[in-house]
Amino acid sequence: RANLVRKVAGQQFGGARDIYATAGYVAQGQVKFEHYYGLYTRGDVAGRIVDMPAKTTWRTPPEITEPKAEAMGVTLDADGKTEFIRAFEAMAKRVRLWQYLTRADRLAGIGRYSVLFLGIKNTTDLMLKEPLVSVSGSEDLLYLSVYHEANAVIKEWETDVSSPRFGLPKLYELRISNAGDNASTGFNTQKLIVHASRLLHIAEDLTEDDVYGRPRLERALNRLFDLDKVAASTGEAYWQMVARILQAKVDADAQIDDADLRELDDKLLEMVHSLRRQFTGQGVNLEWLSSDTPNVGQVADFYFSLIAGAAGIPKRILFGSEMGTLASETDQATYLGSINERQEQFAEPMLLRAFIDRMVSIKALPAPATGEYNVVWPTLYEESDLQKAEASLK
Repeated sequence: RANLVRKVAGQQFGGARDIYATAGYVAQGQVKFEHYYGLYTRGDVAGRIVDMPAKTTWRTPPEITEPKAEAMGVTLDADGKTEFIRAFEAMAKRVRLWQYLTRADRLAGIGRYSVLFLGIKNTTDLMLKEPLVSVSGSEDLLYLSVYHEANAVIKEWETDVSSPRFGLPKLYELRISNAGDNASTGFNTQKLIVHASRLLHIAEDLTEDDVYGRPRLERALNRLFDLDKVAASTGEAYWQMVARILQAKVDADAQIDDADLRELDDKLLEMVHSLRRQFTGQGVNLEWLSSDTPNVGQVADFYFSLIAGAAGIPKRILFGSEMGTLASETDQATYLGSINERQEQFAEPMLLRAFIDRMVSIKALPAPATGEYNVVWPTLYEESDLQKAEASLK
């Protein structure tokens, strides 16, 4: 199926025309993580597409509650919190959980997945290969780390059909470095083999499997390349047209030798580069060739619409408004509605609950006294007083 997609993507007129090759797009099946990462780190629009959903999702962290605790006679502290809630809030603050969940969310959107590494006390390199079964308490979780797809390569899969993790990663190779993509800072890059139980695998927009998600830039990839072409060609065209050509017309009857031509050339260069505004030359007439500055507003807006549609973010929220006005209430409601759906369908089960459940399973957190807990997300969109008044009136 994948080979068939590679053959037909971008093909028109029975294969006589290859749109991808003609337009300079990366061929289907040849797109690599590096393409997405390069766009994310250097691309203004691409970076915004990746970061906006994650940052909006975790803008205000949710509240973890045990709503049935009091009714079941569970002992509460002075603030009305259970032991489980107190322990979780202390852990979240100590390891900066919300910051790392946001970072893991962002990195998951660059490629097909990211991982959240659990740094456990008294763990050696060799122990990382073994399953993480249990710890002695919450203080054994020392730190969290996040890695994108290229730095967390899947090395081995679970092939036991009787295992509940059949078809899922079993071992990863983590590339550990505190220098990132920059020059060495004295911390040598290490490659460690880590068991899946010591990581949280985070992937969004899954389709046929539970491992590889869809990169947030994938559907907008060709349009982002097009927008780069428009921006680059516009900048070059503007430079060429604004830096007009100075033409020197030499009278046919003028007596000019090579020395005079060299002097003429020097004076012309001074007028272009040194802002000289006086020129004296016998038998020479100067004039600037006319040029027009291109207007690409409509072309750019066309691509803005396509990219916003591919990213699933309203155009005026993704790009802002050229008039300096705020996005409409409809745009905000639509976008924040999609973020609310994202919180409940992705952020909660794939990141937050996955983390909490893993902590409970290894005894880093006490189990909820009621046997369950709720995740309460804050309201993202609230009607203005005017909207409420109009609704009441109607």
